[in-house]
Amino acid sequence: MTLVYTPFDDSYKPSYRQVSRVVRAGEMLFTCGQLDTDGNGVVQHPGDLHAQTIRSMRLLCEALEQAGSDARDLLHLHVFYRADTHFDEAEFDALVQAQLPHDCCPVTIYQRLDSFPKVVEVEVDGIARTGTSPTQRYKQGPAQVIRRDDFLVGRLDLERDSDVQMALDALDASLEEIGASRADVCKVRYLDGELPMDPDGLETLFANALSSTPTVYTRLPLHQSPYTRRLEVYGACSRQVATDHYAACSLPRNLWSLGYVDWVKRGNWLFVGGQLAPETASTHHFPNAIAEQVNQVMNDTVAQLAQSDIGFAQVAKVNAYYRGKQDYDDWVRNVQLRCDFYPQPGPASTGVEVPHVGHQNAALVLDCIAYVPGVA
Repeated sequence: MTLVYTPFDDSYKPSYRQVSRVVRAGEMLFTCGQLDTDGNGVVQHPGDLHAQTIRSMRLLCEALEQAGSDARDLLHLHVFYRADTHFDEAEFDALVQAQLPHDCCPVTIYQRLDSFPKVVEVEVDGIARTGTSPTQRYKQGPAQVIRRDDFLVGRLDLERDSDVQMALDALDASLEEIGASRADVCKVRYLDGELPMDPDGLETLFANALSSTPTVYTRLPLHQSPYTRRLEVYGACSRQVATDHYAACSLPRNLWSLGYVDWVKRGNWLFVGGQLAPETASTHHFPNAIAEQVNQVMNDTVAQLAQSDIGFAQVAKVNAYYRGKQDYDDWVRNVQLRCDFYPQPGPASTGVEVPHVGHQNAALVLDCIAYVPGVA
C-alpha cells in the first residue's frame, strides 16, 4: 500500500468519512485539522478559544499516538485560530506550546482567521516523523528550519520594514546548517498581512530568490500581526535535482508571472501548488460560484496529479482555503464537494475560511502533497 491511513475513533470523527485523521507516507505523518468536536461533530466548548485550543492540541497528540508516533516527533504545527482585537498573541503561543512536551520544537505557523463556521475558534494540524533517525533543527533570526531524512519544513517571518536580503541570508544559513539549500525547497506559501490582488515588488523579489529551481507556490492573506509577511517552505533533500520532474505554470495559475511551476516531483515527494479557478467567477457572484469553483479546482488537481501517473490515492495532505462568510451551509457544501473527489480512505485534509484567496474572482485555492514510493 502506498499510504497508511489512521481512521477516526468513535469519540472524535468528522461527518466526511473520506478524510483520514492521519496519513503515513513513508516515515512521515500528516494529520487533518483537529477540532474541538465530539463523535457527532458537536463543538464541546462553543466560543471558548482557551478550552478549544487545549482540547484540539490534545486531539492532535492523540492522533499521532494512534498512528504510532508522539508529539516529540512533531516537525510542523499549523494553528488556525479566530481572535478579536484584544487578543494577546504571545499568551496564545504560550498556551499552545504548553500543550507540547518540553523537548518538542516544531516549526509553528499561526494563521489568524476572521471567522470559522459553527462556533469553532481553533483548528490545528501537523506533520510528524516516525522512526529513530535524528531530527536536524536550526533557527537564525527570522528563519527556522527542520529536517528529518529527506523532508524539510521551515518558516521565515518578516516585519514590513525588514531587510529582505538579510532575511534571505538567514534562511540560507539555516538551511545550510541542516545540510540543505534553497535548491531543496519545492513548495512555498507566501502570506501577507496586506496581500494585494497583484504581487508587489517584495513578493516578486521573493519569487526571484526562490524559484531558480522548480518550486510550487500558494499566496494567501495573513491577519495583521507583528510579522506582516511570512514564508512557509517545504522541500525534499534528495540531492538529485537532475531527476526532478515538473510542469511549467499554466493559466489560470500563471496570473502573476512569478516563475513558479504547477507541480514538482523530487524523489518520493510530489508537491502541487495552489490551484485557482478565477475564470469561473467572472460571470457569477460569490457564493453562487463556490460549487462550480470547487469542482474545477478539484478536477484541475486531478489533472496535475495525472501528469505524474498518480491520483488522490497517493495524496497524503490537502490544504484548502476558501473565501467564506461564516456560512455553515457554504462550509458543508464546500467540504462535501471536495471529499467527493477523495477515495475512501482519503487524505488528511484541512480547510479554512480566509478573507480572499489572492485573486479577486477566485473563491478557493487548494494545494497538496503526494507520496510516490519506489523513486530513486
